Formats: sequence, structure tokens, C-alpha cells
Amino acid sequence: MDKLKLAREFLDSLRLRDGRVAVRADLLADEVEFQTLGKISGREAVLQRMTADDTGRVYREVMWSPPELEGDTVKITGKLPPGAASGGVILVLSFVGERISAIRQQPLYGGTPMPAAPVKLTDELKKLVDNALATRHPMIVAYVDAKGQPILSFRGSTQSFSDDQLAIWVRNS
Repeated sequence: MDKLKLAREFLDSLRLRDGRVAVRADLLADEVEFQTLGKISGREAVLQRMTADDTGRVYREVMWSPPELEGDTVKITGKLPPGAASGGVILVLSFVGERISAIRQQPLYGGTPMPAAPVKLTDELKKLVDNALATRHPMIVAYVDAKGQPILSFRGSTQSFSDDQLAIWVRNS
């Protein structure tokens, strides 16, 4: 079996043709697994995930690199065009016999960050902040200390100070 050829055929079947996607189900094992943040099992569930308008869109929009053999797996990188919110995806395919038995998806970072915009605390958000401790949801502040180490600190004293500022009690020890 040529794993690289199988991977290329699978990628080719992810393309949009005549307004629809026809993923080659015959290339997937019956109990194929798709794993990203969660796990999906079974051919029909994986096909649904990869062809749906929302979750499958990324596979149709990326520019796929040639598949690379890495031991018993094949790695394929799909990059989104410049200006996209994310960089794309990496798929790692595992095989059993002549079929794909697992698809592991990893995000590819490097998209274009959202442009900076001023912060405006709404009245609803101010109320949530001002009552955070009373509702047992203390605020967490992240900062970098004098040695350059990141610190997370619970702050029960956090209050809204204006439409774009928060106030916290800070002591120097």
C-alpha cells in the first residue's frame, strides 16, 4: 500500500466540486477516529465533521502541502491564505491495511491577529466585575514579575473604575 498516494486521494476528495464535497468514504476504516479537541469515532461521524459547511470549511480553503511520510503516519499541512484568522491545520493520518484508521488534527498558528480596538466596558460587564467576589467568581490578573516570570493572581478587590479601566488593590511587599 502507498500511504502517500492514499493521503493524496483523500485530500483530493475534500475539494468542493459542483457545490458539494464528496469525501472518499472507501478510504476510511469503518471505525476511523478523528481527534482534535475531542474525539469522533466511526466513518459516518468523521465524514459529517469533515464535510459540514462550518467545521469542514477549513479543509476546502487551505492550500495543502504534499503529504510527508513520518514513520507509520503521513503528515499533511494545510495553510490558510494571508489575512485569515488562523494559520491553518496539520493532519496526521494513521493507517490500518489499505485505509485511514485515524486522523489527528492540530492547529497551525500564525494567522493575522485582530486589529487593536479600544476597550469599552458595558454596564452589564461592569456589574459582573463589581460583583465577582460576591458571586464567587473572583477576577484573575495575569502579569509578568520583575524577573520576567508570568504570574496569575486572584483579585477579589477588582472593581470597574471607568468605561475603560479596572481598579485593583495592589501592595508592594
